[in-house]
Amino acid sequence: MISTGSLLISGGTFTQTIEAGSREFDSLAQRVATRAHHDSGELSDPAKCHPETRVAILTHLKEWAEGSTYNSPIKWITGSAGVGKTAIMHTIAEILERKQLLLADFFFWRTGEHCNTADFFIATLAYQIAISMPSTRPHIENIVKRDPHIFTRTLEVQSQALIIDPIISVYQENNCGVNYPRIIIVDGLDECLGEKQSQDIEKQTEVLQVLHWTLSQLPIPFALLIASRPECHIQRRFDTILKDTSSSIMLNDSYNADADIRTFYLAKFNGIREHHLLRSYLPAGQWPPTHIVDELVHRASGQFIYVSTVTRFVTANKKNPSDQLQVILDANIRGNTKPFQSLDLLYFIIFTAIEEEDLAVTLWVLGILLLGRSRTTRAYRTFSPDSLPPSFWDKFLGLQRGEMQRLMLGLESILSMRGPSGKYFRFYHASLQDFLFDSSRSGLFFINAEVVYEDLAIQSIRHLYTFNDDIETYIFFGMPFWFKYARPSSDLHASVRQFKLPIHPRHLKLRVPIFLGVVKQSVKIVL
Repeated sequence: MISTGSLLISGGTFTQTIEAGSREFDSLAQRVATRAHHDSGELSDPAKCHPETRVAILTHLKEWAEGSTYNSPIKWITGSAGVGKTAIMHTIAEILERKQLLLADFFFWRTGEHCNTADFFIATLAYQIAISMPSTRPHIENIVKRDPHIFTRTLEVQSQALIIDPIISVYQENNCGVNYPRIIIVDGLDECLGEKQSQDIEKQTEVLQVLHWTLSQLPIPFALLIASRPECHIQRRFDTILKDTSSSIMLNDSYNADADIRTFYLAKFNGIREHHLLRSYLPAGQWPPTHIVDELVHRASGQFIYVSTVTRFVTANKKNPSDQLQVILDANIRGNTKPFQSLDLLYFIIFTAIEEEDLAVTLWVLGILLLGRSRTTRAYRTFSPDSLPPSFWDKFLGLQRGEMQRLMLGLESILSMRGPSGKYFRFYHASLQDFLFDSSRSGLFFINAEVVYEDLAIQSIRHLYTFNDDIETYIFFGMPFWFKYARPSSDLHASVRQFKLPIHPRHLKLRVPIFLGVVKQSVKIVL
């Protein structure tokens, strides 16, 4: 028998083994973001889809991954904050790993060590590739041996050396089986940060570009499943450079989540009734009743982050679940109880990313969009803020042309700037309004509702002299509501005192008496 290094010859048998712990592989392992794996043991509660939920989308992704070729080798899962993207990605990663189709994965998350940067990205993928395709390991180790500083190179150079070249070498050696692992999963691209906040977009774009380029260099069909919020710079890449090689799934629009959310709620509540330590104190009969479940489904607005937050709060071990649920249902949450901490943290992250000089005006605009409607007038709902284009708001709010759209560009994770039905500025999550108008939750991002209504009332008086059809229709239905809830400030009183009923040929139309009646009624409210 002759043995040397990783070469073993015994009789007439030739065997090449992989050294258990080479210096090069240890060096690679030190550059791995261990918390970025879908099955990391360092995550106490990794998000995963509850059984019997998300069946349609998981089936679609499994069938796509199992294809022998890919018309769209890049699949983009996108949707608003909290819609359940990460849970889907964790679950499909487990499925593909069981089917031996998962090549590597990386889950970016903003607060995870080494998981919020691209510094460990390529090395982490390369380490997993060495595990899932063992034939690549010697080639990866040789690269690290020749260039111990490979991990300091650009992402493109690292990918060429640690991913592309090893896979090509294995392919040329004919060591790839029919069912070789071939899917790379990347979640939370929008949570990859640059060295400075201003470099976040640049770094995320670079990661996406390198992944696209890497797939194009591989000799056999590999595919990328990537998930992120629909940030404008990411959307732009998929609409242009990646258009011919990718397809996307917008979770907010493509999959109605209400049925899955209901299933999730019912399963959790059933578990409480059967296993909670204080289950004997639950109300007799069905708990919670159907209409309460319906209300919780409605409040979720398709957002699984709301659902998971609610269920975690209700299932607290040392609390009566019925009392906890009542706190959720109570519109006026008092004391130190904060059932929406996870959701609030998410919103804090989103709003903290807004440039400091834009924050005040952005919150002002959001307040107008959220409150600039009447809940009692059916006609007004058909002409509500979510149906009005950015150009309307530029005129109504006195902003420079294009300013409204610019301010909203960083908020794609909480609102859609153009929906499939042609609507604008559609908010994904119903709880956003609860957060922003509750000072105990939003803190420095708090929006005073009375001030918003005051601004709307003042703007409506100012626009009585502009004679713009769209603005006239908008304020016609909104003024009574705005004046009713406006803060009776000195500015509003000054605007009212300066008000004079405009005399203009346009006001001689049939609707003018009604319009002027609304004006007079609105003015009386604050006098």
